[in-house]
Amino acid sequence: GDTFLLGTAMAAPVPQTITINFGGRPRGRSGTAQERANPNIPTMAVKARAIANFAGDASRVARGSGLHGKEHLRSSHMGRHRGDRKGGTNMGIILPVTLTAAAAAAIINIWLAIRVGQMRIAQKVSIGDDAGGPLTARMRAQLNFVENTAFVLVLVAAIELAAKGGVWLAWVVAIYMLGRVAHGFGMDGGALAKGRSIGVIVTMLTQLGLAVAAVLIVLGRM
Repeated sequence: GDTFLLGTAMAAPVPQTITINFGGRPRGRSGTAQERANPNIPTMAVKARAIANFAGDASRVARGSGLHGKEHLRSSHMGRHRGDRKGGTNMGIILPVTLTAAAAAAIINIWLAIRVGQMRIAQKVSIGDDAGGPLTARMRAQLNFVENTAFVLVLVAAIELAAKGGVWLAWVVAIYMLGRVAHGFGMDGGALAKGRSIGVIVTMLTQLGLAVAAVLIVLGRM
């Protein structure tokens, strides 16, 4: 029989050209003059039947593809929810050094506040200070920490946002936090008094170094 080419513009997964073999059958005296001269030419009824069958097959394929796509989307959506419940994420951690530094600063600040509270109980001073005594020293240790750490955290965050951070920045933060702990102990005086000087030097060098790094980044030299 003849071969009929039908381009599938229906909802098939990939546009393609399908070849349909209608076949033919002898029809004797029935049909048109052309059909009687060539009895193997398929009749219009045969063609319509073949097209209808093909359309039905294409619809079933499209429905199957749609169901498969919905199942895939549903499974992907459920997978994302499972990942969210487990705390998984595809994004990297933003500003890791800054986050770590802020966490360390919060812990040190709490520690300094506890030391102030202990001294208040020991000195029996609920409000105010003890006029330059040990309570005043511990209060100044906490206040000095808050005053300086704010600038350090801002500089660290700015350097990381400029994508110029790295391991060196983490080491700077670690040394600064250790210096601040030494400063807190040093404010009590006595055998640990040198800790105050160490803390002051570390604090000044850290701020100066980070400030210089920030300026170099702005000038494009780092």
